[in-house]
Amino acid sequence: RSMTYGCKKKTIAKIIKAKLDDWLKSIDNKELKTLIKRDVIVTGGSITSMLLGEEIKDFDIYFRTKETTIAVAEYYCKDFIDRNPKTYLNPRVQCNEEGRVTIHVASAGVAESDDAPQSSEEEYENNLREGGACPNLSDVFKVPEVPSATDSVVVRDKYTPVFLSENAITLTDKVQLVIRFYGEPGEIHKNYDYIHCQNVYDYNTGVVHLLPEAMEAILSKNLLYTGSLYPICSLFRMRKFLDRGWRISAGEIVKMSFQISKLDLSDLKVLKEQLTGCDMIYMASLISALHTWSDENPGIELDNTYMMGIIDKVFNQ
Repeated sequence: RSMTYGCKKKTIAKIIKAKLDDWLKSIDNKELKTLIKRDVIVTGGSITSMLLGEEIKDFDIYFRTKETTIAVAEYYCKDFIDRNPKTYLNPRVQCNEEGRVTIHVASAGVAESDDAPQSSEEEYENNLREGGACPNLSDVFKVPEVPSATDSVVVRDKYTPVFLSENAITLTDKVQLVIRFYGEPGEIHKNYDYIHCQNVYDYNTGVVHLLPEAMEAILSKNLLYTGSLYPICSLFRMRKFLDRGWRISAGEIVKMSFQISKLDLSDLKVLKEQLTGCDMIYMASLISALHTWSDENPGIELDNTYMMGIIDKVFNQ
């Protein structure tokens, strides 16, 4: 029987450092590079995937300070507009009184590229390829195949923005820049959901920090829920992990259900934030339909009947 081997800690550090170095080469702003080198950390599922010898879906990149988070967001909003001059979107960076950094876009900010996330749930999930051996450096930097020059497709540079949401910027070449949270790893992980995604790579020190609780969860493939600002998103993620052979106890599901019960999902602002937290484009259709319904029915509260009908209409078309 063939076997899949995970990466050693030093190999993981080498792969992530090389990926960050390669990404930094694509940035033409010297001051921004300095900020990023000072503040960048990587955490999330990429480290888990390497430990298990699975293919990396993407690298989730965070920053320690608000200053760097804003600078990165502004850089890629401008880059998105420059590369998509015909777009009707005008993404702009905002920072509220609580210090939260967001990107405001009229709707889902999607570049006209085959690299962009798919437009339906089925297609999106099909892109979550699984399995594979421990990646080597050439695998990490492999650029997706593109049509020949005779085809009417624009061949993009590496690390270009293809999707902007309130919470994150998705680049080509398996990089996602998270702007919703910033700070030291411990502060960022207060907003994370599953413990196995809370291992960290620190660019400054070049060290991968593996948490004992996270390693136990990974070895047993047990989903341990530690709480999240986006518990609905955690439900979507739970389904993904179950498909990959993970398991979860009833108690962990109750934790998520309890957090969801505290949300007023009849408030479109709250619902939009929760669905945006999923970072799935197909949710944009639902959000748009709900706003249309609200505009057409002023003063009427969104109840179960209306909600179920709108969901069925959007997802069963």
